[in-house]
Amino acid sequence: MNIKTEHIVLIVAVVIIALLVIFSGGSSLMDTGVGEDDLMEETSAPLSVSGQSAGNSVSIDSLKLTAEKTWVAIHEDSEGAPGNILGAKRFRPEDASGTILLLRNTEAGKTYHAMLHTDDGDDIFDQNKDMPTLENNTPVMVSFSTRAAQ
Repeated sequence: MNIKTEHIVLIVAVVIIALLVIFSGGSSLMDTGVGEDDLMEETSAPLSVSGQSAGNSVSIDSLKLTAEKTWVAIHEDSEGAPGNILGAKRFRPEDASGTILLLRNTEAGKTYHAMLHTDDGDDIFDQNKDMPTLENNTPVMVSFSTRAAQ
């Protein structure tokens, strides 16, 4: 082998070794001890609802529940706070999304709140017994707005 070929072989070997070290799962400068799944779990909200067309149902984009029986209730907005409940549906931890049918349609251009409620064990939604699920003493909920149906 000539010197030029030896240099190319040496460079390729160094690159391969560097790639093996980086992708081997071994320790690196960026290794924090926290896995990617841990980061996803810590930063993911338990409930996600995006803006949607007004109508007789609300689509829940994503759910990450831990309690066996949790209700998602759709509340009207009352001066920036949850008001009357338009509908509710029970979800389980294996449910990743869903649709809630409402007793009364949402209206275009208004704000609504999707709130988690913990089932009291009777499998029947009762806003007086199935209390809001709390995280840091605050109800777990998200607000969303509606637009005219297309």
